[in-house]
Amino acid sequence: MSRGRMDHAESDTRGRRSASTAFRAARFARTDRDRRIRLLLAVCVALSLAHPSRARQPAAEPDPGSKQLSLEERQAIIKDRVARLEDRMFQLAQAIRKSEPEKSGQLMQSLGAARGMMIRAKMEEIAKKLDESQFADAVDSQKAVHADLQALLKMLMEGPDQLDDRRKEIEKLEELRKQLDGVIKEQREAQRNARAAEGKPSDTLAAAVGKLQRLLDRQRALSAKPGEDLPKAADEQAEIQSETETLADELRDAQAEGNPADADGKMGEAADGLERAAGAMESAGQELRKNNPDMARPPQTDAEQAMEEALQKLKDKMDRDTAERKANAPLQKQAAEQKNITDKTRKLGKKMKEQSGEPSGDSQEGSQGKEGQEGKEGQQGQQGKQGQQKPGAQQEGSQSPEDSGEQAPGAQNIQEAVPFQEQAEQELDEKDPGKAAEAQAKALEKLEEAQRELEKKLEQLRKEQQEELLAALESRFKAMLARQLEVNKGTDRLDELGAANWRRADQLELADIAQKQTWVGEEAEKALYILKEEGTTVVFPQVVEHVRDDAAEAARLLTAANTGGTTRGIQAAIVDTLRELIEAIEKKQAENEAGEGNQNSGEQDQNKNQPLLPPSAELKLLRSCQLRVNEATQRLDSDVGSAGQETDEVRERRIKLARRQQQVHDMARSMHEAIRQAQ
Repeated sequence: MSRGRMDHAESDTRGRRSASTAFRAARFARTDRDRRIRLLLAVCVALSLAHPSRARQPAAEPDPGSKQLSLEERQAIIKDRVARLEDRMFQLAQAIRKSEPEKSGQLMQSLGAARGMMIRAKMEEIAKKLDESQFADAVDSQKAVHADLQALLKMLMEGPDQLDDRRKEIEKLEELRKQLDGVIKEQREAQRNARAAEGKPSDTLAAAVGKLQRLLDRQRALSAKPGEDLPKAADEQAEIQSETETLADELRDAQAEGNPADADGKMGEAADGLERAAGAMESAGQELRKNNPDMARPPQTDAEQAMEEALQKLKDKMDRDTAERKANAPLQKQAAEQKNITDKTRKLGKKMKEQSGEPSGDSQEGSQGKEGQEGKEGQQGQQGKQGQQKPGAQQEGSQSPEDSGEQAPGAQNIQEAVPFQEQAEQELDEKDPGKAAEAQAKALEKLEEAQRELEKKLEQLRKEQQEELLAALESRFKAMLARQLEVNKGTDRLDELGAANWRRADQLELADIAQKQTWVGEEAEKALYILKEEGTTVVFPQVVEHVRDDAAEAARLLTAANTGGTTRGIQAAIVDTLRELIEAIEKKQAENEAGEGNQNSGEQDQNKNQPLLPPSAELKLLRSCQLRVNEATQRLDSDVGSAGQETDEVRERRIKLARRQQQVHDMARSMHEAIRQAQ
């Protein structure tokens, strides 16, 4: 290499190292800044909520741990600390509003949650209970406040809401997996063509023919000599029947998935024959259990005949497909198709490598090109086994994930598949489809391993996304519940007082209660938007929609100065619904922590997200919806009976209740359909 080219290469290497160093430095700076802000948040919480015996207190402030103070006085001191915490959160949020807008928003969101939890109001209530010597009630309230403070601390320490970022990351990986699935599909088809050129049948057809031949042999043996132990013969017949049905399902799946091996639908026809055979086997088994071997013989004969016909269809198809592939896919055409697949794989590998955010430049592509050329030269100079060993040597010298920075899952395996694909191109150019098929099989192993890595990462991200979403919904619903309980308490007091006795202060309180009731509906609307975007549940979003509508209706009634039974009934239903939603979320979180949440995920379609709530939880919510409709119907009937006729107000309630009943009916149908499709 000339001196000028060496200098250029060294300069290019230094440039890439500099860019990579700058990237890592920027990433470290962001991480360090986040760590410092989170530490500051932790200090704020620790200073305000630390145990009295461990916190340094100003000299002028009484020690809440002092035995000279009453319980209510010590509780008041803790309440004052919470007030200071809220002040500090607000001040810190304002201080970093421009430099760290995400952190500032997180603080304001946490502050809103703290106020929505009504922590200060709850502490005032605790102090009052202590003053009145209601110690048992005070202990229960203190436990609830402690849980709220723990939730607040968790919100502060976990960083800003990453739901949107995680969703985008999942979308990127799903798009990569979609492209990888396409490459794998094309590579499998190319391998089938290479095997056909070698004179070998499709793996799918060959496996099906082998299974069916073995089943037919077993059926013939059983039919010829059922033996003296007829119950045992019946069990053997049932086992053959089951395996025959399984093979029919496999052939049917190949037809439904549009498998190229069943382009003419012959595998589906063979599946029909196997299903007929299974039906005849069932009849034969019933006769054997009745100790009627002679009556079992005719259906056994029918089963054998149906299996023989299905086997012949598969054999004819296997021979015909092999000949057609060999005629329609000459080696020159196969080599061009393999080159196209290799190019797609190389581009996908480069794209996945860039997912790490590391500057890749032209170095990766150049490295791949150089390695690919070395692979070809090695294969041209060494035939047979030596040529096939070149890709393995290349893998040992290729970049590891540690050398190139974190890559998208599966990227390394995709890069390692390329040399085997290039070897397949070389073998096809040299008219050796057998060795080409072997290289293609090795490439497929790498691609399928990359596919598994991608799916594993997607499953992890979906689980994390679900956990974050559940935590966010739990926090929101708890804040809504705390606010709704406050609204209900105020409504009860005003209704007990009676509108005729309301003073100016009471009217102002009613207006404030109506605003708080509106807030509950607005928060339900935000939660509903999240659930609709998430889209894995049927009943959950509908129930939240009911909370939103009920809160809006209650706010309308309060604005009209209606604090009667209708309003309070709606408010009580909102409280019950929120508690049920929180209970369902907490149960799901507990299942996730115990590792029970995704036990069957491997058995389900990998392209489908696990539902946010299991069907059992949604069915429980649905049942509660119906019970609330029943209770509302009873109240409506009672009001109609009291009035003697249907008033305009009662008619409007009846219409709304009928609409709610229809919604519950629709939810039940949708839930039934979702469960049926999942089976």
